[in-house]
Amino acid sequence: MIHFSTFLIYFLFVPDTIPTFTMTSASDSQRNIMEDSTACEDMIFFERRLTEVITNMKPMALKWRAVLALSFLSTIYSAYFLILDPNVRFVTLYESMVKHPLFASSFLAFLGLFLIAGVHKRIIAPKIIAQRCGVVLADFCLSCDESGKLIVRPAYSSPLLNQSATSTGLPASMGSTSATDRVLNIARHP
Repeated sequence: MIHFSTFLIYFLFVPDTIPTFTMTSASDSQRNIMEDSTACEDMIFFERRLTEVITNMKPMALKWRAVLALSFLSTIYSAYFLILDPNVRFVTLYESMVKHPLFASSFLAFLGLFLIAGVHKRIIAPKIIAQRCGVVLADFCLSCDESGKLIVRPAYSSPLLNQSATSTGLPASMGSTSATDRVLNIARHP
């Protein structure tokens, strides 16, 4: 299984497959990407794999959401009877939990779901994956939505790129904008 970081390293160090983003509008940059068939095929493969991963995570997230809802409703239902018990004020917490085992077990299960199982992260796992991919893809003037579809962003110019372009004698508009060149420029000019 290819990890996401391996895929990005491949893009960083194999210059034939790195799309260059030199245009400023979204339609121009999309046209520029489509010209490089290898980069286009890689992006299509990546998009399909990302949507597949996110789509396959959704049923599991739905199951965890159902388990959490069941545990929450059980806790609320048993807490209702605990609150209505007139002897709760006069007994210790341990005696109260022994007298109301449904509340004790459902409350412990509810806490266990959050503290041990991390259900709050499992429920929103597809959104977390999409968000983290969007952060990583921002370096390549790309983004993705919650379903994993890639969104091509317009290329941007940074002062660092313009500085490196003028130091080489090129006009600022001719600065290097490929991902590899950006990484190398940042390494040269900290």
